[in-house]
Amino acid sequence: MGQERHRDGREGRSPAFWHNQPDNGTFEYWRRGRNFFPDSGSYVYGGDSAVLAQRNWFRQTRVHNTVTLDDRDLEKTDSKLLLWDATPELTMLVTENPSYEGLTHRRAMFFTGEGLLVIADQVSGPAAGNVGVHFNLCPGRIEYARDGTVRTLFADGNNIRIKTSATVPVQIREEEGWVSTAYRKKEERPAYAVEAPKTAGGELLFITVIAPDEAPFQGSIAIVPQKAPMGDTFRFAVRVGAKTYDLGYELK
Repeated sequence: MGQERHRDGREGRSPAFWHNQPDNGTFEYWRRGRNFFPDSGSYVYGGDSAVLAQRNWFRQTRVHNTVTLDDRDLEKTDSKLLLWDATPELTMLVTENPSYEGLTHRRAMFFTGEGLLVIADQVSGPAAGNVGVHFNLCPGRIEYARDGTVRTLFADGNNIRIKTSATVPVQIREEEGWVSTAYRKKEERPAYAVEAPKTAGGELLFITVIAPDEAPFQGSIAIVPQKAPMGDTFRFAVRVGAKTYDLGYELK
């Protein structure tokens, strides 16, 4: 998470858009030895225009587990860590990045000691367009339920369920997905985006629950996003199975 920087021969420091990938705010989730959301990888490094086109596909922001505006690559990586707090019961992380001209993305992540991951994505600013929260999973089969829940289908029983809700109606769009774990090697994988329109000057809030598909998390997933503007204090609740989680943060 965040960004890498390097010297580029000019005075000062600038974002390393060549050496890194414009994937600000991305995440991975491991459960029982399986990385359910692996980074896309590099595939190739450099060469003629055809090779660079392949490299650039894997560098796209939308093929990382983060937020885009109109499916475009990030225009700016100036991520700031606003909060980090870890206890055995709950780890909280809040970052913020001015990802596009006129759009700020704040991502808060809540990881419980039981293995539940909840992600709150807030976008604000004068920019208008289609905001997408992208999920690029590990190779394997997934299914889409009518209530918007997505589930992996591994035969070994190590599976997760994913559900995203927002302050406005959303739609799920399947995307092309590939992952590369070695040079010139790639494997197809499932990928999708949860999308909603953002008006000029408006704010959107997406809440995503990622839960192991096992007790005590089995049962319906209910998400109650708030419409309060982005600020230093943020609260919301999710219900997974029989348990309700009251989450939020206060920036100081």
